Amino acid sequence: MFISTQGPTVKTFDRFWKMVYQNKCRIIIMLCNLYEDLMVKCDKYWPDEPGIVKIYNNEVEVEMISQVELMKGLIIERNFKVTLVNDQQKDYLSKILKESLIVSQYHVTCWPDHGIPNSDYSFNIITFLLKKIKENYNYSINNNILYSPTVVHCSAGIGRTGTFMAIYNIYDHLNAQLNNFKKSKKINSNNSSFVVSKSKDEQVMEQKVSVEQDIKRKSTSKVKFIDINSNSNVKEEIFFSVFSIVRKLREQRFMLVTELV
Repeated sequence: MFISTQGPTVKTFDRFWKMVYQNKCRIIIMLCNLYEDLMVKCDKYWPDEPGIVKIYNNEVEVEMISQVELMKGLIIERNFKVTLVNDQQKDYLSKILKESLIVSQYHVTCWPDHGIPNSDYSFNIITFLLKKIKENYNYSINNNILYSPTVVHCSAGIGRTGTFMAIYNIYDHLNAQLNNFKKSKKINSNNSSFVVSKSKDEQVMEQKVSVEQDIKRKSTSKVKFIDINSNSNVKEEIFFSVFSIVRKLREQRFMLVTELV
């Protein structure tokens, strides 16, 4: 599903693009800026503007097709055409991919290091990226592509990258649980002889990530758990920040490693 990596450097540009080509990666998610706090976080591994072609180490040719700002510049979408130009590499890899690869890069510009996206559009940003990953997955299934992972990178390839992947896993798990619940509920409603007895302490919780509703209510990422057994519409609502939970897990991991060292 994912390839997590550090931000490319000048010495690794050719290897980065060859990796993208070899693994048929159609999406790159960039979670850092080139410069943050007067420090280089990632080198610019793509051409400057549409129509410009760059050849890296005489092996990989990358042409920028288009560039557009989304969500008031919080995300920059760049599209590239990646082609191998080294004959030896091309002879081998042409068996895997016989033509140029079209790659879309989604560059998130508002996620600071050691922090969370500092924007009221943080929900929109995460939802947009999750949607693109899902579209890539569906495209692979429909076109019988067995392996087309999404490349995710920040600077070191650990903090923001790991946080984003954890959010995706949480979102995917909750959606799977919700779909299973809906299927079970539909079966139960269609079978009048099916009876389920529960003790007073048992509750069935519908787990749901409601991004659009939460954007209207709050500007930080929330997951809402709703008690569906309540006679009222909503008996109890428990909100928590996905970003903060993932960050705490990272901090605990860091403290554990520090103690072991």
